Amino acid sequence: MVKQALRLLSVAALVMSAGSLAGQQAAAPLTAADLEAWLDGYLPGSLIRNDMAGAVVVVVKGGEVLLAKGYGYDDIAAKRPVDPARTLFPVASISKTFTATAVMQLVESGKLDLDRDINTYLDFEIPPAFGTPITLRNLLTHTAGFDDLQKGSSPADPKWYLSLQAYLKRRSPHRIFPPGDTPAYSNYGMGLAAYIVQRISGEPFEAYIDRHILQPLGMRRTSIYQPTPPDLIADRVKAYLVASGPAQMTEFTNTRGAGGVAATGSDMARYMIAHLHDGRYGDAQILRPETARLMHARAFSPVEHINGMALGFFQEDYNGQRIIGHDGDTKGVHSNLKLLLDQDVGLFVDFNSDGKNTAVYDLRDAIFHDFVDRYFPAPVPTEPTATTAVQHAKMAEGTYQASRRLNGLLSVFMMFNGIDLTANGDGTITIPMPPTGVRKTFHEIGPFVWREVGGKELLEMRIKDGRIISLHDHPVGVMLKVPFWQSSGFNLPLLAFSCLAMLSAVVSWPVLAWMRRRYDRPALIAGADRTRRRLARVGAVAMLLFVLGWVFLATNLLSHFYLFNAALDPWLRLLQIVGMIGVCGAGIAAWDAWRAWRSPRSLPAKIGSTVLAASMVWMVWFAFAFKLITVSLDY
Repeated sequence: MVKQALRLLSVAALVMSAGSLAGQQAAAPLTAADLEAWLDGYLPGSLIRNDMAGAVVVVVKGGEVLLAKGYGYDDIAAKRPVDPARTLFPVASISKTFTATAVMQLVESGKLDLDRDINTYLDFEIPPAFGTPITLRNLLTHTAGFDDLQKGSSPADPKWYLSLQAYLKRRSPHRIFPPGDTPAYSNYGMGLAAYIVQRISGEPFEAYIDRHILQPLGMRRTSIYQPTPPDLIADRVKAYLVASGPAQMTEFTNTRGAGGVAATGSDMARYMIAHLHDGRYGDAQILRPETARLMHARAFSPVEHINGMALGFFQEDYNGQRIIGHDGDTKGVHSNLKLLLDQDVGLFVDFNSDGKNTAVYDLRDAIFHDFVDRYFPAPVPTEPTATTAVQHAKMAEGTYQASRRLNGLLSVFMMFNGIDLTANGDGTITIPMPPTGVRKTFHEIGPFVWREVGGKELLEMRIKDGRIISLHDHPVGVMLKVPFWQSSGFNLPLLAFSCLAMLSAVVSWPVLAWMRRRYDRPALIAGADRTRRRLARVGAVAMLLFVLGWVFLATNLLSHFYLFNAALDPWLRLLQIVGMIGVCGAGIAAWDAWRAWRSPRSLPAKIGSTVLAASMVWMVWFAFAFKLITVSLDY
């Protein structure tokens, strides 16, 4: 996620320092002393170098806390250091694992069935589609097939904060994939799971989580309530885009169950231990062992060789280790939780800033990979390249977009979120890996299975009817191959040319009028022809304003989804009205170009009219193809 343009990073220093440390100390003993020395070696410097405020790191092993340490500040203005026992960090989408745990509690008590139509649990209906009902298993594995909703999902103003029931009933996403077919990360889907917990348990969702998970585990400095309760709010981190900038306003989430938990690092240690110990922490048992094992097992994957989904957790096996986890992102806060199931080891990190060039994504990944490389190493695979590499690389070449798809008025931004896979002459492929955009090269090691050259990362391609339909590198990291007309490589040059043509026509209009007056020259056309030409240029002005309005939305609002709510509707409708004036102008421009070729106008005038008409007609196609002009204001 809709969380959707590629973030190009320049954090080579971080990667080099982290990677060298992992390489120098592979197979180190996992002790508190070694772990602290290793983290102290580069994490404080990485925070400073990348303009980041603070972080918390917690590692558990064998049912005990091995390390819980804060770095940097949770409040820069107050110079207050991060304290793993005091500082509350939003965990963002890691909250989904709490929701999944609640679902599994009700499954083991016989109140819920993972494979039953969820409409039987709801007091409203999810409309039918594809002839297959949505189940709780689909919700917990992100395979319900929903598109990505943004409108009203993350309000900053409490007046847009709705009850879970009201939000889910008011906002209904489109169903774009058959259930159980294509992973498409969905906050709405997890919100439905939370609402089902609420309805079947008879308790408000937040109260259920507090009573059945947080209290039994002794997580007294954790809250799922929004806003954070008064007795905890003072210790909640301030979130920053960069440490040198201002603190950001707090977002709420209307899809409770998909986010909303804020916890200390010490409390997250208890949560990790409970899951590592098959649902038990001390005397508390939040899941039966067989339920926990079911929850942690691979539950779905559309391809064989890539990590799939467990029930609420990502399968994240690495270096031969069986690992489940989840990450979380909200404005200025980025978390990661990993459970090494067979080693009885858990890792939790959370940051309260994006960092320069959103360096947090590389830093977060570096800590996980270097941690496993250091303490549970495995050699870099050296498989031979498959003989089909050149042929399959050519098949794979093209543009791919995420299965987590924005729809409606925001669908145009999928174009900017696309990635271009390049086939190289030697049979390798090169691709900018989401979400960072770092370019990596892969060679084929089996039919449509690709290994990073000199690395450990895997890609797998899904084949249907003899063609590649999708690219997989993560449990929900699905990239769909799209036709060329949906790509930025096709549309952006045409968009630039069309805008330049319209701008030239608009600018030349008053200039030529001034020149005629200055030199007392008569107008070259008159009457109806002159009126058509003027109206065409009025349409060009409207179309340019329409484009500028969307550019403003893209550059100022897209990274702040809390601004997408009903308050924006009048402005969007006004923008669409301006666009419709442009649509009418395009029709007039086409008429004018047709008339020009049947008149004694000069050849340059005829060509100019044709170029303007073609540019405006293409803009009309673009506006409707990418739903910039629609009846519905849902997105």
